[in-house]
Amino acid sequence: MTLSIEATPNRSDHAEHVLDTVSRFVSNEIEPRAAEIDASNAYPWDLHEQAAKLGLFGIALPEAYGGLGLDLRTRLEIIELVARCSGSFAIILSTWPDAVHPIVECGSKDLKQEILPRVASGEWCPAFAMSEPSAGSDAAAMKAEARKTQEGYILNGTKTWCTHGGMADVLVVFAKTDPTKGSAGISAFLVRKDDPGFTVVRDEDLFSMRGSPQSTLEFSDCFVPEDRRLGAEGEGFRTAMKALDEARLNVSAKALGAAHTSISIATNYACDRQAFGTAIINHQGLQFLLADLATEYAAARTLWLHAIAELEQRPSRRASTLASMAKLACTEIGMKAPVEAIQVLGAAGLSTEVPLGRFMRDAKAYQIYDGTTQIHKMIIGRHLAREGFDLV
Repeated sequence: MTLSIEATPNRSDHAEHVLDTVSRFVSNEIEPRAAEIDASNAYPWDLHEQAAKLGLFGIALPEAYGGLGLDLRTRLEIIELVARCSGSFAIILSTWPDAVHPIVECGSKDLKQEILPRVASGEWCPAFAMSEPSAGSDAAAMKAEARKTQEGYILNGTKTWCTHGGMADVLVVFAKTDPTKGSAGISAFLVRKDDPGFTVVRDEDLFSMRGSPQSTLEFSDCFVPEDRRLGAEGEGFRTAMKALDEARLNVSAKALGAAHTSISIATNYACDRQAFGTAIINHQGLQFLLADLATEYAAARTLWLHAIAELEQRPSRRASTLASMAKLACTEIGMKAPVEAIQVLGAAGLSTEVPLGRFMRDAKAYQIYDGTTQIHKMIIGRHLAREGFDLV
């Protein structure tokens, strides 16, 4: 398995060093444990501690707060690299950037100084709580409310599918401060795990993303001081959408990682396995199948890099649409590659000794969270209706 990212002329020596370090960590520590994490469905605290010592929980934070100060492409390539062997640990690392983005963008100076260094060190786990039982893709339909009082806000509601919500020390929670205004009435708040009125209901029992808990949370008259509101009232939805642009590229990275390993496994097997007097890769049926997978992977990864470059240059509706296109293309090949790789391997592909079944289960989740395939097609279609075809 290839566990390295190609060198790039414009990448800094610091970024190259971090990628080399991650490559060794993945090869030596994560890859040997990937199947076990999935089978046990237990959070790998020992690997967490090792990742913390390498500074990997600070991949999305500035050096001023103990982060690594990496550019967007490098930190997303770190997630892609980890996902080539473990989707679960890739989710563990990518949840940190998703959750801290609103704090970095909208938190007060004191809040940042208190929280971000502890997050960067791996001491504190952050979480992003937006989805609800009846409000997933349609976030504006959320029912959680934050009622203003003289000292702050009283938060009530239920959040679900919150990655690491049950183990989080700090949570960015979205709720309506004005239920009459739809998405314009949503605000963001920082909740601490020991705040009275906050309860972890349960961690969900899922067939994918195992070892990275997804939690249901309850807020019952949970008091949040006013200085823990992130940004102005009514700006929460906009804050969430900015965080989701990067989150969607994070999901794309995980899907590309799964696709890369799946195609590699299938190609190597097809070159080695003999049937009817020749390697099976020489039979047109499998040759064309692998050619399609390789081409679709290359196209999806190129689109992903284009979307990253656009978002780094300037956040915009165009950049958001490209992020949706990348998420659509990458998760499609992320799902297709392990399914077809299993077909190439035949009965051997069904064995738990190869990771294809695990990649297939995780890839289905990639097509769902941070916007389903259908939601991203809607986003792309609406951009075309407004702006025409200006995306390439």
